[in-house]
Formats: sequence, C-alpha cells, structure tokens
Amino acid sequence: WLRSIQRDDGCLFKEGETHGIGYHHGIAGLALIEAAATGRVKETVAAAQKALDYSVNIHRNKETGGWRYSANSTTSDLVVSSWYIQQLKVAKISVFKVPAESMEGAIRFLDFVEEKANPHHYGYTDNTSVGYRRSIMGCCSRYFLGSKKDGLEAGLAWAIAQGGLPTWGAYGGSVDLYYWYYGSLAAFQQGGEAWKKWNEALVQTLTENQRKGGDENGSFDPVGAYAEYLGRAGQTALAALCLEVYYRYPRFDRGDEPKAGEAMNP
Repeated sequence: WLRSIQRDDGCLFKEGETHGIGYHHGIAGLALIEAAATGRVKETVAAAQKALDYSVNIHRNKETGGWRYSANSTTSDLVVSSWYIQQLKVAKISVFKVPAESMEGAIRFLDFVEEKANPHHYGYTDNTSVGYRRSIMGCCSRYFLGSKKDGLEAGLAWAIAQGGLPTWGAYGGSVDLYYWYYGSLAAFQQGGEAWKKWNEALVQTLTENQRKGGDENGSFDPVGAYAEYLGRAGQTALAALCLEVYYRYPRFDRGDEPKAGEAMNP
C-alpha cells in the first residue's frame, strides 16, 4: 500500500490528510526503510531508496539541516526532524546510501535547538520553549547520530525526571505514548539503571492495560496525550513499537552496530 501511494519524486503522502507532508513521509518512510532493510524485497528496497532520496534531497532544509511540515520550509522543528533522523540511522546501518551532509546537517540542527546553558535540553524550532518531550526526542536523536551515552546521561535523566516514568493514571489520564516511544528508544540506548527503571514501568503499564477479550482484544484504548489524533490504531501501533524496542535496533554505543551494507537485526 505504501508503494502504491508513493509519488514519482519518492514522497509518501495521501492527498487530503492533515498535519502536512512532513509527518506522513517521515513516519511512512521510516516504515518502508525498515521493511526494506529486514525483508530485502527488491521492489521495496527501490521504493525505500526513493523515499530516502526525497527526505534528504527535497524535503530537508539545507540551511537549518532539519525538517518540517512542507518541503524546504523556512524553519525546521525537532518533533518532525526526529522521525527523519530515525530514517537516516536505519538507512545507514542497512543497504542504503546516506549522504554524509544529511547526517552532519541533522547534528547542526540539534546544536541549534539545544539550550546552551543546559546540554541536551532541547527546544522546538530554536533553543527556547525547552520541554521534557522535546528533550527526550533530542537525546534519542543524538544517540542515533552517534553521540556517546556518557555525554547524554544527564540530559536523559532530566527529561525522564520531568516527564516521569510510564504510568496509566486514572482513566488513562497519564498516558503519553509519543513521549513513551522516544523514551523507550533513548533509555534502551543509554542502558543501565535508566533503562531498567523505564523498562519495568513501561512493561507493567502497557501489559496491565492492554484490552483483553472481545473485538478490541490486544489493542490499547485511545486515552491520554494525542489520543484524539492517534485513535485506537495509532495508540496500539505506538504501544507495540515501545514493546518492540529490544528487537528493532542494537545498542549503537557498545560496538555492535552493523557495518554498512549489512541488514539491521529484524
């Protein structure tokens, strides 16, 4: 289906959808690149390379180094850019050609939105409006772009202290799967006590609140932050990705990153 909606320039976007091309292509492109990296189906690899080419050659802002809702927007934002940085990393450790300038540009953008007085505290389109969700995205992006975990430990700890460990809350009021998704990726890369505490809280929270029985068996209710946009399908997809964190990527900082041309671990 993703291949069927891909435009000639490589963009993955279905006309009439909301929230701009940036989100759609960022997330759909990541899905297609991961599928190509693990399955090695010829047609999927070709479509994924086109998607990657669109990401780095058309949609990316060459001046800021980041991404936003529309192609070559005058500004970039950390939330959209974080999806594209994941694209670059997965592509780099698998079968695709990733221009070095696109990785360097992404690092330059992270430098721009990082609060100077507090390393690894991140803003949205600049280094103001710093928050825990943006900071955990920034830390995750740093791991994916090659930063060492020793330098990120304090920033990650601050973001988790501000945002809290995963918990359901009354009627799902504390659910924040967007934050949990990036928190799971970042805490897994950090490892150690940060990962142990995060993982225990996440697994308990999600397994205890997964729907059991009936037509909605296995799903997660659309409650908490962004639930009105995600719906049951989106909520369940993000929860599943959180629980798959052990299997999607290696820990890049411990020496087991695949060499260029090797598939990432399925």
